[in-house]
Amino acid sequence: MPTEFATTGSRKGKATRGRTGVAATPLAIRTKLALPPGFADHVRARLGRQLGHGAPIIERGSVRFEDVNGPRGGVDIVCRLKLVVSGRPSVQVEGRGTTAPLAFSRAIAKLTQAFERTRGKHGISTRSTTGMSSRRPPRAQARRTGRTTTTRRRTKSAGTATRARAAGGARSPRRRAPR
Repeated sequence: MPTEFATTGSRKGKATRGRTGVAATPLAIRTKLALPPGFADHVRARLGRQLGHGAPIIERGSVRFEDVNGPRGGVDIVCRLKLVVSGRPSVQVEGRGTTAPLAFSRAIAKLTQAFERTRGKHGISTRSTTGMSSRRPPRAQARRTGRTTTTRRRTKSAGTATRARAAGGARSPRRRAPR
């Protein structure tokens, strides 16, 4: 199973194919800087390891490196990472460093956290909808187990009475006995 994002792909390709793996998710690396040899492959592999589980909901991604200070020097390399998530706003983060690898490592930490927060906030599952499903419809599961599908709702008074019986008397467990 490949754990590296694809090098090329059309913008519409992933959206029309639906949920696919990490190898079919396009990732564009754009820069005007001279990157170290093999760094682009390292970027694809690291993003694949960190975010590969979320590839089914990621339509595409982009990595941009920019020298913001120009020849003046200083902490001036910016790495901007952007993920386009299906049906949700894009996840965008930025990391700064003196070198491109340092800026990327700072940005990937932020991206992982932001992507997981987006997934949790919107209740997005990264499970594939293809293949065998382990969940059965409620009625089929009820027939299999012999249970009914209806559930009773507990009222507040029933819950209080249950707590009182568990405490060993009719009084509420929160009230202390007088001394």
